[in-house]
Parts: sequence; C-alpha cells; structure tokens
Amino acid sequence: MKHKPDQIKIALDTNIFRHRAFIAYLTINHSKFDIYIPTIVQIETGYYYILRGFTWKDFQSDISKFKAISIEWSSKNIPKLLKFAKKNKSTLPFKHHFRDFMIGTECAALKLDLITNNSKHFQWIPNIAIFTPEQFIQKSIVEKSEKSARN
Repeated sequence: MKHKPDQIKIALDTNIFRHRAFIAYLTINHSKFDIYIPTIVQIETGYYYILRGFTWKDFQSDISKFKAISIEWSSKNIPKLLKFAKKNKSTLPFKHHFRDFMIGTECAALKLDLITNNSKHFQWIPNIAIFTPEQFIQKSIVEKSEKSARN
C-alpha cells in the first residue's frame, strides 16, 4: 500500500471501535490518513467480533473499508516496552496496563499519533500526539481550514 510522505499517520486504540461515528468518519476520509491497527488492538477487537457471532474475516473486511494497516508485533520492541513499563510503574502498573505499553511502544516505533478514549494511559509515549476522536476531528477541520485560507 502506497502512502504519501506528508500523510498523517494514526493508530487506533481498541475502544475507538465502539465509536461508530468516528469509524464512519475514517471510512469517508481514509484517503487523508494512514490508519494503523496495533497488534493487541487487532486481537482484542477480533475477539470482540467473535464473541458477537462474527468472524476474523468480518473484522478484516470492516477495517479494509478505511484502508487500515495491521501492525505486526516485532520482538525488537520488547526492550523498549520493558523500559517504558519500568519507568511508569508507579502510575501505570504493568499487570493492568500491559496492553497500553504494547500499543504505545508500537506507536513510538512507527511514529504514529494515537486515537484513544484513554488519553491518560498514554501520556508517557515520547514524540507523538494523543487524541480523542473528537479532538482529532477538530484538529483535522482546523488544519483543512488553515490550508484553504493559504490557497
């Protein structure tokens, strides 16, 4: 899949899949963003689909509607994940936030901004922006208005 170098790159947290209006927004506007699905988000959301009587292929079909890219976990990320977990152990206990460290480590490695409804769980990630769906849409509207004003 080809991507524009200046394209906004975002990753989605699991909780975003419950936000149907935002998923519809991504489906309509997918050409403006590179949308990534972290490894643990694929597992959690795939499990959610199966519990509701759907299949893994149904999940893949749904994310293909907004041209999502599935991230494959790399063992090279393990030392980074452990470092982040140790550094943040007093505020985010590992046994409760393992998934957050996986998502954050993948976002940091790929330089992806993150869309989540749990912003406070990801403040530790260096050099990326964390948005709620509403904040991301607002940012996109403002940037589009500023771009139009310059032209």
